[in-house]
Amino acid sequence: MGLVDKARDAVGFGISQVTGFMKILKLKLRIIGFADKRNGLFMKLGEITYKASKNGADPIAQERSAAYIEEIKMTELEISSAENDINKRKSKSGSERETFMAQKKEDSGEPGVQAEDKYGA
Repeated sequence: MGLVDKARDAVGFGISQVTGFMKILKLKLRIIGFADKRNGLFMKLGEITYKASKNGADPIAQERSAAYIEEIKMTELEISSAENDINKRKSKSGSERETFMAQKKEDSGEPGVQAEDKYGA
């Protein structure tokens, strides 16, 4: 493998890692947005609950309570989905890093690697 090929592989690997990092960053920003929305919904639900209890009414029977609860559930699903996507991306990035480092070690001409290849050890 020539120097140009090694450089091309290194640049490709670097771009792949940066792209993965940017995807993770976007997912984390998405999580923050949904967490903010969820917190606002909790505040609204809490306000309804407080007003209902102050008046002696059932807070769940209130007009918007069920809708807020459903919206909270949806935001929690979105957060969970984004967290799962982050974990998958981190795993993929780690695998790519291991593959690149193994290839780099193999191409570096380290004596141990050459002996393993040559003698099947």
